[in-house]
Amino acid sequence: MKKAILTTIAVFSIMLQNLPAAVTFTGTSINSGSFNVLNLVTGQLGVYIVKDQTATNWNTLFGTGKINFGLTVIDDATYDASLFTIMSSKSVTGTTTKVVSAPGSNIGLVNGISTGDEFAFLLFNTSTTTTIAGDTYSIYRASDWVIPSDTATISFSATPSAGASYQTVNATSYLIGTGTVAIPEPSSASLLALGVAGLVALRVRRKS
Repeated sequence: MKKAILTTIAVFSIMLQNLPAAVTFTGTSINSGSFNVLNLVTGQLGVYIVKDQTATNWNTLFGTGKINFGLTVIDDATYDASLFTIMSSKSVTGTTTKVVSAPGSNIGLVNGISTGDEFAFLLFNTSTTTTIAGDTYSIYRASDWVIPSDTATISFSATPSAGASYQTVNATSYLIGTGTVAIPEPSSASLLALGVAGLVALRVRRKS
């Protein structure tokens, strides 16, 4: 009996250890007032993206073609050989004041995401469900945007106090880089056109 109880406790402990870690985000993380210095547009889609490895630099996402076309813009999607993982997606809302609210609770720390990883907000200009070829994007983050311990809460504030809240991004100084989604290579487009032409020719031949 005692052995069975100990076994049960051991199994339960292992299960607890393997439960996905999660954190809670509250408040308004991106805020652009009446002058809209961040040039936000209502309805734009952005994602909270995590840098999975400390050795990775954010600038690997800057420039042209660093993010491919046709990639998913949803939770748990990954960019750049899985070095960056989407925690949550969020839209810009508001009329005069454009805001992006925090994603909410139980943001899972999965796919290699862990305490101490940096996170940022990646804002697409036109992509909504998948990345659109040629679309441009901006990446914003404050220096204190780092994943805390499991079950912790990140509360964003324009005037954060030490250890109590995180900085709200509300000025162009928080823009760390921009990029353009890759465009299909001409060779790929040519092969596609050649294939279509071949199918048309085959259809015409069969009719004759």
